[in-house]
Amino acid sequence: MTKIEQKIPEGWSVKKLGELGDIVSGGTPDTENSTFWDGDIYWLTPSEVTKLPTKYVYQTERTITKEGLKNSSAKLLPKNSLIICTRATVGDCCISAVPMSTNQGFKNIILYEGSNIIYLYYLIANNKFQFIRKACGSTFLEISKKDVSNLNFLLPPLPEQEKMAGILSCWDDGIEKLSALIEKKKIQKKALMQQLLTGKHRLKGFSTPWHEVKLGNIGTTYTGLSGKDKESFGYGKPYIPYLNIYQNFVIDTNQFELVAIKDGENQNTVKYGDIFFTTSSETPDEVGISSVLLEEPKEETYLNSFCFGFRLHDFSILLPFYAAYLCRSEQIRKTMYMLAQGATRFNLSKTEFLKSYIYPFRPCRAKGYCGDFI
Repeated sequence: MTKIEQKIPEGWSVKKLGELGDIVSGGTPDTENSTFWDGDIYWLTPSEVTKLPTKYVYQTERTITKEGLKNSSAKLLPKNSLIICTRATVGDCCISAVPMSTNQGFKNIILYEGSNIIYLYYLIANNKFQFIRKACGSTFLEISKKDVSNLNFLLPPLPEQEKMAGILSCWDDGIEKLSALIEKKKIQKKALMQQLLTGKHRLKGFSTPWHEVKLGNIGTTYTGLSGKDKESFGYGKPYIPYLNIYQNFVIDTNQFELVAIKDGENQNTVKYGDIFFTTSSETPDEVGISSVLLEEPKEETYLNSFCFGFRLHDFSILLPFYAAYLCRSEQIRKTMYMLAQGATRFNLSKTEFLKSYIYPFRPCRAKGYCGDFI
């Protein structure tokens, strides 16, 4: 008796995936033959599965014709087939809500009677590691049809499968509704930012006129780490990685990484209130993404080499907390987009950055300019 058989609850059984249905591979019609494409048959790729908002797939980015289906190894899957990624994004899965085909990056299961498709979806999703463990390849991971067929899973009786599937689906429905509400709130917040940060809507009690300010007049830039090879990382002093800046308005101090810094080494350290900007990207809309450090580092902390820092002369000119929102506003993002230079890769010049103006600011009698919301 195997280990998995020793642990099964009463009434449950161990089944190979190949015993639960016909396993069908996908395929790709000749991409040079236009008669094979843009038809009425949906054709799914693995990259689309990772972006699905639900367990179901209703449509695909590309379609093929009947001739394309006929002249390739792609197969037309019926509604309620289990679609499993077996190349690159191994183990990701979904359920076909309509008849469709897939490319060769899948092994798809057309279930026999006696199994619940939704239960099996959750079972596969919860055991993705089994697929990854069996996958191999040098260019990308892939698991064979034979290995997929021989994977063992615990299955309860059908009525219990249906009950579990119903409970888990209720949770998914709640999560989807909450996610939709969060997205709605994000849109509302974006609209509010646009109104507040451009002065189109003024807060009660504030009426002083606002003015533009040149970035070079309110702060200076500094570079990130230099002269480091891959052996320098993984130990030593903390530094702020690129993704921490790209993903967050405000720096997450729990997401620092480590870099080796020698005694006397000339590297710039970060401080509370510093604003960081991404320097380069393959697309101009990812250049100049900002994040602000709103905690004083507990020890000497550094900046990755793919970003630069902007240090304010005086917080009475611009509050760092306000800057976290201002620098991610639509107005500032448009400015950064226009500053991005390049053809195949786009870069942000610190010189041109310092020549840029930001708005809104109001005159302050004591010290030049200061943010209106401070």
